[in-house]
Amino acid sequence: MQNKSVTVVMYHYVREIKNSKYPDIKGLEVSDFISQMQYFEKNYNFIDMQELFLAIDGKQKLPKNALLLTFDDGYKDHYEFVLPILEKFKAKGAFYIPASVIENFEVLDVNKIHYILASSDEKEVIKEIKALLKKYKDDNFEEYYKELAYPRRFDNKDVMFIKRLLQAHLSENLRKSITNDLFKKFVKEDEKEFSKKLYMSEKEIRELKNLGHHLGSHGYDHYWWTKLSDAKLQNELELSLNFLKKFDVNISSWSACYPYGYHDNKVMEILKNKGCKVAFTVEPKVGSIEEDLLKFPRLDTNDLPKN
Repeated sequence: MQNKSVTVVMYHYVREIKNSKYPDIKGLEVSDFISQMQYFEKNYNFIDMQELFLAIDGKQKLPKNALLLTFDDGYKDHYEFVLPILEKFKAKGAFYIPASVIENFEVLDVNKIHYILASSDEKEVIKEIKALLKKYKDDNFEEYYKELAYPRRFDNKDVMFIKRLLQAHLSENLRKSITNDLFKKFVKEDEKEFSKKLYMSEKEIRELKNLGHHLGSHGYDHYWWTKLSDAKLQNELELSLNFLKKFDVNISSWSACYPYGYHDNKVMEILKNKGCKVAFTVEPKVGSIEEDLLKFPRLDTNDLPKN
């Protein structure tokens, strides 16, 4: 029987975490990434995005135990640590980069939240959030906490409260103001300089592309696509695709990775109309090219062995 399934693995931070300035950041140690790659080499067959596209079009068969590696958010980790290891294992990755951080030297709110949490105890962060809500004339802290403080797969209830509140629940202006205040208080670094250290440069991204790695859309500003109007989503995608064109990506057939993993029928229809071939979610299971290609699942690195 011809294989139709593909295991897609999702990575974010991959670095030497214990010896870094932020040892509490949640990510994968380089040594564990190497061990995981060794496990993959023994148990899977690496494929790249072009091979997936060809299989989708019926022009090429997938190998047994096909495995595709994806890397989100454009971190410099992916150039400094991931790229040499991929080259050593003769594997290609798919990289999903929110363009604004590269072009404007910004730091995504989601990353500010990661570093706020890595720089302090979540109880202290929550205490400061409560004070900042009062400062900005919002007295609904208790209501927010009751609604949002419940755990998820990899985070306790307090961490998830902070993430949910500051990533989506509050109005955009309010959550940005509070996140910026927290970043200044707990991280204490200049945003522009921090961005240059956190994310790849255009030169590094071009090198990835020239070595045969795939670049896909992760939006321009890493907005929740399901929360945007049709017009704003169209603009977000156009800006992202224009960014990819700078690196000679063929956007007649491209891939996407949903920011935060969220999607709905409206979003998928817009992607389809723009020629998106496959879009990745964060649903933790093995995917199939016979299922809906615009909600292709991915396993987290933590779902697979590291040794």
